[in-house]
Amino acid sequence: MKRKIKTTMDELIMAFDMNANEYSQYLNLETGGIAIISELSDSFDENGNEINWDDTERFDDKSKYILVPGSDPREAFEIMERFTETVENRELQQKLCHALSVHRPFYHFKDVLLNYPDEQKRWFSFQEQAIRQQIHDWLEQNNLELEKK
Repeated sequence: MKRKIKTTMDELIMAFDMNANEYSQYLNLETGGIAIISELSDSFDENGNEINWDDTERFDDKSKYILVPGSDPREAFEIMERFTETVENRELQQKLCHALSVHRPFYHFKDVLLNYPDEQKRWFSFQEQAIRQQIHDWLEQNNLELEKK
């Protein structure tokens, strides 16, 4: 039987998106709250209270907390590649392919889409759906499910 957690997909998406090199986010399996831990800036527990870096060992308790995975740059790049394959406008598709082949592909990819608002909107939807699937897979792997509200 899966463990039900009291959080939303939107909260998990935000945590997933924010997790990067300097941030780690932990889901409280009992309350559904998400703690934000950083070595470089302020850290907050799942109730929004500021905590000291020395007080973060409590998040090692696997029965109460689970690390929310962050966005993997390789996976993010693959999502951009998959989206590019769906673009019907050949000129735009070529521009996106080029953007993915140069230095700072994430920046250039988004920059190209600025000139194509309909495709940019489609990109945001495509990207969100891919992230939702990654989170769904993570929930499945950890035998968790979102509690229906």
